[in-house]
Amino acid sequence: MAGAQHLLRKAALDKMSSPEQLDMAMRVTSPASWIALAAFGVLIVTAVVFSIVGRMPIKVDSSGILLRGDQVQTIQVVANGVIESLDVKEGDLIEEGQVVAHLDLPELAGEIRASKDRISDLTSQGEVRISQMSSLRQSYQQQINELYSRRRNIESLVERQIKTRNDLAAIDAQISSIRAQMVQSDAGETQRGNQVAEERRRLEQLEEKFEAGSKVKSPHSGRVAAVLKSQGQVIQQGERLINLEEPDAPFHVLLFVPFSEGKKVRPGMQVRISPSTVKPEEYGFVVGTVESMSSQPVTPEEVRATLNNDQLANRFAQDTPFRVRASPELDESTMSGFRWTSSSGPPHPIGGNTPCSAQIIIDKRRPISYVIPTVKKTLGIGG
Repeated sequence: MAGAQHLLRKAALDKMSSPEQLDMAMRVTSPASWIALAAFGVLIVTAVVFSIVGRMPIKVDSSGILLRGDQVQTIQVVANGVIESLDVKEGDLIEEGQVVAHLDLPELAGEIRASKDRISDLTSQGEVRISQMSSLRQSYQQQINELYSRRRNIESLVERQIKTRNDLAAIDAQISSIRAQMVQSDAGETQRGNQVAEERRRLEQLEEKFEAGSKVKSPHSGRVAAVLKSQGQVIQQGERLINLEEPDAPFHVLLFVPFSEGKKVRPGMQVRISPSTVKPEEYGFVVGTVESMSSQPVTPEEVRATLNNDQLANRFAQDTPFRVRASPELDESTMSGFRWTSSSGPPHPIGGNTPCSAQIIIDKRRPISYVIPTVKKTLGIGG
């Protein structure tokens, strides 16, 4: 057996070393590997070409709001209360002076009831006092008549020198005292009448305030952009109830760029706008262009005057930003009415007073320009 195995090994070695096999090609790499290698090579070439001829955008991030017109118009309430009804909805066109909501005003209603009760009490007291005053006046007048009768008798006695002038003076003093009491009573009645009149004026003012506060009227004409409260909610004096937009005014985006980046922005730069109601990863961005920017950073007061919203003003103005105005590009073929970077945008309209974020493209650079400084630094080549 051992001899047979030795012979087999020798035969195999002879076959492998035979001159007849030397002209056959040996497979080193499979076709699939060549395809992968070629694809990798194409990728490398593409990357190199892109790094030389391609452009990468340099962006500045900002936040702001999509507006119609120059500022946000709001409807505010003028009294504390509870919303009984909302008479308009988003998208409705309303006129100046139109009633848009009704409020229940429990505090003011309580003041009105208290004022009416006070008037009723004062009036009742006055009626009783009038009756008392009538009897008292008759009593005073009777006393005065009696004193005048006594005075005439004393005058005759003075003439006969039975009485003196001092006796007449005493009678006159009594008459003056009673007259003073009558004047004092009349003054008290006048004061009570003044109190009733003053309370009636106060009641009239309260009722006017109730009328104005319970019926919320719009100070502007426009389209309802947002209803900020719902029926049954408590609302405080001065709070915003409804945001309006000018239906015929063009859209623009008011952006607030951080102080450190503001000077880099110029009119004409491209803007990618992302409304808060839209997912950018799904629908992309609205395409826009920078129209103008403020020469100086804006203050919270300036932002508040434009937006009529303390919370948004504090949010946008916290970094002492520059204000940038941008115009979105329109596209009537999309549901939103705007042109988008990808797809046709969301399947719903986007109204004014919509918060948004944005990327302002301030420059475009070749990718290789990022690599060259690193290579020079590594090789110690001066710039």
